[in-house]
Amino acid sequence: MSRGEEVYKSRTTAYVIASWVLAAFGGLMFGYDIGISGLFFSSFVLFDYRENTKENHIENKKIRGLVWILIF
Repeated sequence: MSRGEEVYKSRTTAYVIASWVLAAFGGLMFGYDIGISGLFFSSFVLFDYRENTKENHIENKKIRGLVWILIF
């Protein structure tokens, strides 16, 4: 150890562990949200041109969106 450096003894406290858990949970939820939204909206774009001629294209989109949310 060179001159001027101090040694700090750190310890893992309940506050630190709670911060880790909260950060990990936030990351999982944000990633899940991005994944669901991406699949949900890409399904609209990919299949929209096929369903524009049908009368029930809006109803099909709602059903497909609900299925994506329930599966993933």
